[in-house]
Amino acid sequence: MEIILGLLAFAGVCLLIVKLIDTAEEAYMGKEGWAEFQKAVYEEGEKKKGEKKYNGYMFTCPMCGSKKVRRIGNVNRAASIAVTGLASSKIGKQYECDNCHHKW
Repeated sequence: MEIILGLLAFAGVCLLIVKLIDTAEEAYMGKEGWAEFQKAVYEEGEKKKGEKKYNGYMFTCPMCGSKKVRRIGNVNRAASIAVTGLASSKIGKQYECDNCHHKW
């Protein structure tokens, strides 16, 4: 029980320190500068998530030309075949477009 309370206290102190650092940076940059900085950090994170999800935008869909192409995983393919059998559209396919859902 004491260990849990100690960990909770430590987490609370860490959150307090992070909040103080954010407040100090906001005061240093000003409200508008801080908002722009936070927006840039958020957009950069979203961009990296998209690059990871879509294989770094390396492939393009042959049907629509979109860069939002992802690899069909083995588990996804196996589940599709288990449910629909030989009628599965994922047999022999490796990639799928998120815009037009073309598989190749």
